[in-house]
Amino acid sequence: LSGTTLYAGGEFATIKSIGRSRLAALPADPVAPLDDTPTLWNPTAGGGVRTLALSGTTLYAGGSFVSVGGVMRSRLAALDLNTGQATAWNPGADGLVRTMIRSATGTSLYLGGDFSIVAGQPRSRAAELDLASGLTTFWNPAADASVHALLLSEDGTSIYAGGAFSVIGGQSRRRLAELRTNGSATLWAPQLAGSSAATPTDGAVYALAQRGVTLYVGGDFAVVGNTPHLGVVALDSATASPTAWAPQVAGVVRTMQLTDEGDLLYIGGDFTAVGGDSRASVAALSTVSDLAAPWDPQADGAVWDLVMARDRAGLYAGGAFDTIGGRLQPGLAALGRVDGQAIPDWSDQSNGIVRRLLLPGSGATVYGGGDFTRVNDVSRGYLAALTALPLERDAPFTTATPPGGAYNGINNKPVVLDCDDGGGSGCAATYYTTDGSTPTTTSTLYTEPIALVEDTVLKFFSVDRLGNTESVNTEQYFLELLAPVTTATPGTKVFSSRNLEVVLTCVDEASGCDQTFYTTNDDAPISQFERYTGPIRISDNVTLRFYSTDKAGNVEVVQRENYVSNYGGALAPWWLAMALLPFLRRSARHGGTGG
Repeated sequence: LSGTTLYAGGEFATIKSIGRSRLAALPADPVAPLDDTPTLWNPTAGGGVRTLALSGTTLYAGGSFVSVGGVMRSRLAALDLNTGQATAWNPGADGLVRTMIRSATGTSLYLGGDFSIVAGQPRSRAAELDLASGLTTFWNPAADASVHALLLSEDGTSIYAGGAFSVIGGQSRRRLAELRTNGSATLWAPQLAGSSAATPTDGAVYALAQRGVTLYVGGDFAVVGNTPHLGVVALDSATASPTAWAPQVAGVVRTMQLTDEGDLLYIGGDFTAVGGDSRASVAALSTVSDLAAPWDPQADGAVWDLVMARDRAGLYAGGAFDTIGGRLQPGLAALGRVDGQAIPDWSDQSNGIVRRLLLPGSGATVYGGGDFTRVNDVSRGYLAALTALPLERDAPFTTATPPGGAYNGINNKPVVLDCDDGGGSGCAATYYTTDGSTPTTTSTLYTEPIALVEDTVLKFFSVDRLGNTESVNTEQYFLELLAPVTTATPGTKVFSSRNLEVVLTCVDEASGCDQTFYTTNDDAPISQFERYTGPIRISDNVTLRFYSTDKAGNVEVVQRENYVSNYGGALAPWWLAMALLPFLRRSARHGGTGG
């Protein structure tokens, strides 16, 4: 053992499915490794699982199965999260259930798929089920072909539907539609502005995601309205018009996940390139450009689902791949959000396609459904519960720019507080005080740079999305915003001696004077001023310019005094020289405001 690395030797040829002949270096993580055995939760479905949804302690499953846990359940079932047993909820469907989402009220479940009857009622490819009774509601959009994706709008007033249909909600809506809560289609019909085309896509829609006014759509289409949009498109949810964002995915997009910040869209599917860059079945797209992000796990098979890890350190992937993120990970993997590599501590694997993943709010368990019968060599029929990656326990780290110190009127800038949570859950909030008191979550919330106008003791801390709280940081700022003041003795005057000695005196009551500079050349730039070291001897008509700096770096504006020699009667008669003094003094005062 050396630091965080464990060196091993023996007669092995591989370690954790990676070729290592007799020698290997392993991370010596002080946290106990995850148990690769699935949890005891084992409903055992009698057929494939395509979709999962959660309500409280009940997990709802849809697919092609005909039983769960030995109990007859036709393509729909409700499972107890604690026991894995099927509840009494038993609506039944006569065809494949592909997708399901909870309603805005949380009391019902919207379904999409290939069915024509649900809970004994005619429901063509789309239905709503009451979670308490299992009965259908009046919601009946009646699509003429498969519904693959459903998404509740952010305001909860409508449902976006994607699939292979050309009619839904009583309207012509090819592959994409917005449905009211009464089941009818809204006027929203994606097409280019000014186009009469009513055909939003020329292929099926499989994935939907929304952020603000933007709806992201993924599938195997190539055209939206009259504009080429391969595999993915961003639509204005108000106007239904495609935005200029067009990454162009060479293949099918089956799943999408937006980051909390909305700057990246993770996509999975069966594709080979994004925006001309090689990306095998999984990629991260910038939402502000048409470019793929550097993140590149490279899967050797289709990725059916992506789910953000609770602490954002990773992204769970399920699919038909064998290798992803540089490791042998059949069907399942946790990918690093930064490097795209498969996280070794989560080495779960399946013997079949994993089509859907679900991570409840606790973040402790990942539920998976698909076409597999074994997970990590343990029998799990089409459904499994896996221990998730350990939740982040590290607090975020906040820095202040500029840091504490002495600042002057030139370099004094507002203080920016920057929170960094590394690969964790992300910063949730930063709090601060400027009076030296200890901040709490009731203190001022940081939203913009903090302006400093006096000496300040700044204390601050951040909290991440998991509630990990940083220790309080302290930065002390000493401000000196006033420049020094320099005076000449004597000041402006007419002198009659052969030489006149002028003394420059600097006063700065804060940090103290540093240096004084002067020149008797009225045309000299500041860069040619001399450093003052002692009295200045003047013997002719001179304009003396001078300024000082203090130890905080403040720079005084250039001052000016005028001296006129009357030695030998140069300004005879004497009364003329005396008459000029008020003018010379006014000139010196006015010259003190600039160079």
